[in-house]
Amino acid sequence: MKMKTYRVTLTGTTPLLLHHDNIPWADRMEVWKNDPESKKKSRAGDDRSPGFRWIGCLYHDDNVVSLPSEVLMPLAMQGGMMVPVPGAKGNKNFKSQTQSGSMIGEPFWPLLVNGKTIPMARINSLLHEEDFEKHQDLAARLGFMLFVKRAKVGMSKHIRVRPRFDHWSAGGTLNVWDDQLTLGVLRQIWTYAGQ
Repeated sequence: MKMKTYRVTLTGTTPLLLHHDNIPWADRMEVWKNDPESKKKSRAGDDRSPGFRWIGCLYHDDNVVSLPSEVLMPLAMQGGMMVPVPGAKGNKNFKSQTQSGSMIGEPFWPLLVNGKTIPMARINSLLHEEDFEKHQDLAARLGFMLFVKRAKVGMSKHIRVRPRFDHWSAGGTLNVWDDQLTLGVLRQIWTYAGQ
């Protein structure tokens, strides 16, 4: 089988909520929380305290907010589940072939809002800013929002903050070596992935 490389643009038709399970960031937040100076300002179970807690939820390549291949491949799998294999018996779809017959070409695809990347330097300028309202203002200027919602954790409700992108796209290359993953099939898979 000969490998083909395609340029893919993933256009979101629904909001994207980012929640990177960032272990080093969680460790940093634990140190902040246990600092005697921080204890006076911290509100237990409230991600708005400190205001910069949400930054650890972002995926990025150090330069811009991005979607890593570890997020994109499951999107392809979900899209592949929606596309039936022509002529196959039963409910066969392209779920497994998206994982065994293709691979994202780069470690990250830049996330675009209104066609523009989101520079991490702008976000990192608030790494020590504890005022949550200043973070909300910056997010709005960069074209996204900080989604605030109560979430049940055990028997209590905590306030969670996650970056939400309502109008977004991401793009990069896709390497394909499965002959059944034709251009038409790939368009269907990635259209569903964007939804």
